[in-house]
Formats: sequence, structure tokens, C-alpha cells
Amino acid sequence: MFHHNGNNTPGLVTRYDLVVLDEIQSIQGDSTGELVAGLKVYLESGRFSRGNTEASAEAGFVMLGNITLDENHKPVYSDEGIFNEIPNFLRDTAFIDRIHGIISGWLMPRISKDTPSQSLGFKGDFFSEVLHNLRSEPQYTDYVNLNMRLIDCNDLRDRKAIVRLATAYLKVLFPDLQVSDSEFIKYCVQPAVDLRQQVRDELHKMDKEYAKVYISVE
Repeated sequence: MFHHNGNNTPGLVTRYDLVVLDEIQSIQGDSTGELVAGLKVYLESGRFSRGNTEASAEAGFVMLGNITLDENHKPVYSDEGIFNEIPNFLRDTAFIDRIHGIISGWLMPRISKDTPSQSLGFKGDFFSEVLHNLRSEPQYTDYVNLNMRLIDCNDLRDRKAIVRLATAYLKVLFPDLQVSDSEFIKYCVQPAVDLRQQVRDELHKMDKEYAKVYISVE
């Protein structure tokens, strides 16, 4: 993932914009804690160390996993916390705190014959190139920092996560930056807050040292 010490070659995070970890609930082992320790350092600073190699990268992570749902299509472990079903070594609250947001996949409709769009759209490889080139454009983050106003968001990780998520929404939905104040809040800031709020809610269920907070938009 980070660096192959055997043949001294760079890992995935140095070569891609995004690394997806699928079936996260089935990942095995890490009795030494080395994987989570490395992930925590990387997610916080963008740096990693493997053997004699120290480097930095900018790849993001997406973790996909299945959780048990009840007859109402709601998480069975909603009260205890949805992280109750992932491997023990990934339940480190300091690691989870570094996750920017949680997408409630159980709210999404199942894929059916009506799912494919009947409208025109970008091909995946073209759209990927667009997103790749937008990553290095600083004006979107500047816009978010200048125009976003949050209430009860004093935690630096909360703010960092929301800024990054809101910036991502802005790039995708308003790449020309022609956006009104109300559109910016509705389509960029509020969805970012909702994603991060999910993380804070789960952390509070796991460890009461994480105070219950309700982040809102001014």
C-alpha cells in the first residue's frame, strides 16, 4: 500500500489519487497494530515510513463494507455503533476520527434495471481526468475558507474534514465557481457537515470522551 521493501518500489498511495479498500469488514489481522499506526500517521500528515523509506503522498482512502440491516433496512447496531461490525484492530477511535465522513449506504436504493441513466454523461475515464486535474487547483479551498461559517465546530479535525468535503462538492457541482451563497450552503457545506456529523456521532457511541456535538451552518 505504501512501499514494497522487497523490491523497493513505491506503493499505491504514491501512484493514485484514491485507494479503495473493499469488504473492510473482512480484513484480517494486524495483531502488531502496524497497519493502523501507519494509516493514522498518513491520514493526519500525508507522510509514511516503511523500512528506510520516508515519503509523502496525496492519495485519499475510501473504505467500503457491509453491515447487518434489520427488517426496516436500518443498521442492527445503530445504538451500539455501526463500527461494531468491523475488525477489532480498526475500531481505534483515533483512527476513526481521521475519517472525514460516513456515507449511509443503507439509504441508497438497490441497483435495478432502472438504475442506468438514459441521459448523456461523461465517460468514466474522462471524468477521472477532470477530477485529477481539479485536485491541484487551490481556488476552491480558498473559496470554502472565505465563505463557510460553522457553528459549534471548534475541533480542528472536524473543520479540516468539512473544508475538504465542501471543497470536493464545490469542484464537482460548481467548477466555474459561479455559485450563490444559498447554493453554496445547500449543496456544498451542509452535505459536508452531515457526512462529518456521522463520524462524530459514531465516535460518541464508542467513547464518551468524544463529546456529543451538533455542527451546524451559520
